[in-house]
Amino acid sequence: MKHHTHRAVTPRFLFIRDQKGHEYDLVIEQGDRVMAVEIKSGQTVASDVFMALSRVVEDLRAAPGGSITVEPVIVYGGRESHRRTAARQISWHDVHSVVWIGAPTARSATRRPVRNV
Repeated sequence: MKHHTHRAVTPRFLFIRDQKGHEYDLVIEQGDRVMAVEIKSGQTVASDVFMALSRVVEDLRAAPGGSITVEPVIVYGGRESHRRTAARQISWHDVHSVVWIGAPTARSATRRPVRNV
């Protein structure tokens, strides 16, 4: 949040449960970009987590409103962060160093930060 606040970017943070009962732990939306984040407490990530996250990514890409870029991310309790073919796998130890949505969109980059006087 602090990263976005200091850059005058306002992403939306969502938890979603669809009609089929599928849950999306965290969806971070900014402009035409979305991060689908699955959060696991375990030291390892089972392969079924990647399959479930892949389904979430497909659902988000198929949503009405045009094409969007969806980045799949898994935050887990292990020690090492990895970039996998299916998703970024981020250790909770590294969460503080992640830029959660990337560079601001053209629209958000033109906003001026609000200053307290």
